[in-house]
Amino acid sequence: NGKTNVLPLLSARKLHSTLSTAITSSSPRAAFSRPLPRQCNSSKSFHASISHSKGMVDDDLVATIKKELQYETDSDEVPDFLQKFKAQKIFQILAEPGSNEIVLARDFGRDERVEVRFSLDDVAQPDEQYANEESEEMDDDDDDEMDEALGKPTAVEISVSKRNPDAGVIVFDGLAEAGSFHIHTIRHFEDRNLAFDNSATTEYQRRTKYIGPVFEELDEEVQGRFWDYLEERGVNNSLAEFIPDYAAYRENQEYVKWMGDVIKFVQTS
Repeated sequence: NGKTNVLPLLSARKLHSTLSTAITSSSPRAAFSRPLPRQCNSSKSFHASISHSKGMVDDDLVATIKKELQYETDSDEVPDFLQKFKAQKIFQILAEPGSNEIVLARDFGRDERVEVRFSLDDVAQPDEQYANEESEEMDDDDDDEMDEALGKPTAVEISVSKRNPDAGVIVFDGLAEAGSFHIHTIRHFEDRNLAFDNSATTEYQRRTKYIGPVFEELDEEVQGRFWDYLEERGVNNSLAEFIPDYAAYRENQEYVKWMGDVIKFVQTS
């Protein structure tokens, strides 16, 4: 039906691949990963360290992080893909500084609210089936090239709600991958709070609800009508291209903020 055509994805900064790889490793940043040296005389080292007003390696740590920070902030320009997205004025980006959660929101028609939710964490945690398929077909170098060209598959939750609370909310769960959306399930909640609240009680209640049919097992005509429904509301291949790029961009912004926070902490007396 043409709704899953793979479109070229706008390239994020080359750092994207490095950042995503670093998140999934046991160490936050491989560049700062080094085993601590064993102390021959722990008692002597302890007494020596407490005689100083601050750690002897603090300045070296700050200098190293500042060098990395300078590298990351050489260009503070807003990337082209983000400028174009904002110029369209279709979706509003809702994201709190320091938060992994991002919402793209818009009003549709007179009474509908469309929201696309995704997390920065999901950029570095590709769908299991996707990862297995890629490992069978490509070696590590090819995987890196594909990551840069198409971005990481990103889990998304697309919701459509109405002003009338009795209408409830419909939620599409799936992936934004390689310039297209892939829908897994479509759920309907009579209670909107049940769809959006993240408390432990509500999470348990959600798990006990029928999650809806597997999307790919629906009649092809029904699938096509759902794709039309989403595309009319702006959930299309262009948006699927934007999501992985923006997630990589935001992850880098949070990394820069993290470095500044760490520098400030180490320097504070």
